[in-house]
Amino acid sequence: MKKIINLCAILLTTLTAFASTGHQISIEIANYEKDTLVLANYYGDKQYIKDTVVINAQGKFVFEGEEELDAGVYLVLLLPDNEYFQLLINEEEQHFSLQTDATALTEKIQIKGSKDNELFYDHLHFLAQQRQQMEAIKKEIEIAKEGEKKQLNKKITTINESVDTYRKNLVAQHPNSLTAAFVKAYTESPLPEFEGTEQEVQLKRYQYYKAHYFDNINLADERLVRSPFLFERIEYYRDKLTPKHPDSIIVTVDYLLGKVQPAAETFKYYLSHFLYDYATSKYVGMDAVYVHLIEKYYATGLATWTEEGTTDKIKGERSNLKTFTNWQNCTRY
Repeated sequence: MKKIINLCAILLTTLTAFASTGHQISIEIANYEKDTLVLANYYGDKQYIKDTVVINAQGKFVFEGEEELDAGVYLVLLLPDNEYFQLLINEEEQHFSLQTDATALTEKIQIKGSKDNELFYDHLHFLAQQRQQMEAIKKEIEIAKEGEKKQLNKKITTINESVDTYRKNLVAQHPNSLTAAFVKAYTESPLPEFEGTEQEVQLKRYQYYKAHYFDNINLADERLVRSPFLFERIEYYRDKLTPKHPDSIIVTVDYLLGKVQPAAETFKYYLSHFLYDYATSKYVGMDAVYVHLIEKYYATGLATWTEEGTTDKIKGERSNLKTFTNWQNCTRY
């Protein structure tokens, strides 16, 4: 009898482990007349369709598969207008369900089985409530007497402080969640006061802002390559905070690639992105950045995903461009 019990326990454990593998996301949407739902994910600056399902006999849309979904931010798209709401997918929570309403996708969403998504939507709902209160107070200020405005402005300050406290507590209590990564990414470090002439102060602000630009973003978090904000932040740093000179750009791309390198997929995306960008650049001198990327990353075997024939072709282009660049430098004098 004991052996039978032990066997049943083993079978139950095996079945439970099997059931928790892969992914299964069950969705019910009230007031949605179409029978098809689309799951897509962010990747860099684009979105890609991951799966398409039709409604089942129980009135649910179920995205499921034997493989786990890559962690990141996903979109659930409604036809035909591609209205959508976002879902956070992490490694631990790949089996969950949700209900919402097509007339208010974000406002009426209810999620079971995914703490990260609960945190995410609680945060959005909290911000919406605070924003609504703030807008009401601003309207009061427009028609208020001068003596009343001070008290109303204090109310706005209190709301801002409550939002800051809420966000800080969320990050402190759930530091490894994707929601916390989101909240931190949209939190800028305050600029300190600087002394000097106006020009000196501006320079110090720029240098400080650039040095601390990524303080709240972990570029080695591979989940973030599948998010709507990482590409924007990296491009802003590269295009707006870096002088348009090959030497400065080389320093920047090396810095960025060094930061993302622990995240293999992020490193692959940005090295490929930068290589293509500078290979096709219309700006004079950017071929030097292209040559640098080939020499430092492709010629040394760091681009492990590149096939040998492709690598040889890239190296050949490097040699031709390097010769051309050296010739250009010589003919300038």
